[in-house]
Amino acid sequence: MNTKIIKAKKSLTRPRNKLILVILFIAVGLLFNRYVIKGSSENKDLSLAKTKVGKLILLPTNEEPTLAEVTDNKTIKDAVLAKSSKNGDQILFYTKSRLVVVYRPSINKIVLAGDLFADPAYSEADGATIIVMNGNNDDSKTQGIIADIKRLYPNSVVSVGGKTVRSDFPKTIVIDNTSKKDNFRAALIQDIKGNLGVVPLSETKTDSDIMIIVGKD
Repeated sequence: MNTKIIKAKKSLTRPRNKLILVILFIAVGLLFNRYVIKGSSENKDLSLAKTKVGKLILLPTNEEPTLAEVTDNKTIKDAVLAKSSKNGDQILFYTKSRLVVVYRPSINKIVLAGDLFADPAYSEADGATIIVMNGNNDDSKTQGIIADIKRLYPNSVVSVGGKTVRSDFPKTIVIDNTSKKDNFRAALIQDIKGNLGVVPLSETKTDSDIMIIVGKD
């Protein structure tokens, strides 16, 4: 299962309220966007974090959590989490118990806690093929969108499709060629500020799962 980053539905004031999160599973660990959160594999760091957090909240005892540290919360898109978290915060993820705890060592307090959920968009993104085409003669914008998609969905396969026949597309459009990746398409539209679209008459449908035409907007 793949996901990108954290999404919170609402602010939490006490443990176990629901917090909607998107989790990125790579290999055997939980890794987040490298610009936002870094994973910690140091047993002593994890043990210390568990000890401190365990004095503030009852933690699951039937599994080992994954520890992550916020390194750049400015790139967190979710308003609630961006407002609640700070650089240096530690996050414990209990996947079996579906629990996440955000702990602030500087004040020895839990600032956010809740249930862990997976976003279906990232299940659909796993292994999905995406072709991005330049429809506005601005190669730098096209390359920027490609870089963003690779960063946010590292387990998808992103390719450059070259230039479109038309070079004056006013808006960026996202097309689901499979008609089965509605969640992923919707997430991409939000991420790259695109629009729902269909293959224009001037263009040829690609053999990828997702086709993106980068416009002037």
